[in-house]
Amino acid sequence: MDVRAVLARFGVSSSRVRRLPRGAVNDLWRVDDRYVLKRTHPNRRPEHTLREHEVLRFLGAHGWSVPQPIVADDGSTIVRVDERTWWLAPWLPGRSPATTAPSVRRLGAVLARLHEDLAPLASLPPTTDSVSPRRIIERTESATGWRFADAVVALEAADPARGGRLRREVDRVTAHLAAIPVGPMVLGHGDLHTGNVLVWRGHTSVLDFDFSHTMERAFDVATSVGLLDDQRLAPALVDGYAVLTDEERREVPVYFDARLLLHASWVTYLWSTGKTTPAELDATFARLGTCGLAL
Repeated sequence: MDVRAVLARFGVSSSRVRRLPRGAVNDLWRVDDRYVLKRTHPNRRPEHTLREHEVLRFLGAHGWSVPQPIVADDGSTIVRVDERTWWLAPWLPGRSPATTAPSVRRLGAVLARLHEDLAPLASLPPTTDSVSPRRIIERTESATGWRFADAVVALEAADPARGGRLRREVDRVTAHLAAIPVGPMVLGHGDLHTGNVLVWRGHTSVLDFDFSHTMERAFDVATSVGLLDDQRLAPALVDGYAVLTDEERREVPVYFDARLLLHASWVTYLWSTGKTTPAELDATFARLGTCGLAL
């Protein structure tokens, strides 16, 4: 697909388009020094992106510096080409901060403010494929009809050691979470780490709300903890968040493991499509129980 043809749908003509290094989920292009063009992952359905745009517009209207989706020629903020979703936003200046105790503490504070300001959206109905850490085994991919429960059975047959380990860990975390009350619900970011923050002349921009959805706030905190390069910084992030109860703080390590197992479910999906993933699954198992907070 001609990227310039996609840009024309947004009313943009460009003299310089540069492909950026591929992220873990999306493909990105820098358009002059004015815009960023994003092509979302094939499994990300249009309603997911439209929900993300709803969140971004809300935050922009409430003073946050976040990517603001530009309207295309048909009045939508997305363009569909070859069953892929594209969208465009102004380029936000800045650099991601180094991952240090002070920056991680600020990251926790940013996450707390996001949860507070997004409270009016916390009751939005879930989009397709949303899954709770309490029901990991129910994960599905509506685009393909794939079900994690079926994939675990297939993995147990093909690789009993890894399949058995995966089932035991899912059962362990699910049983633990079933025994504790559901915590406060928020519209979470779902992927907040220092790489998704830009700092510029004293202003902070927050990026990549692809995984934003309603969740328990302790799970969103645990997700950010799990994205730290150094788990010894976990207490700084939780201290920056500040408003977790003592009970929620004690449960962060379990949500940390739940987030890893949700990643394992994605790795299992890739395995079911024919990709070679044992090493990544083993690496995920190795991180279980390594949260930098004590139970």
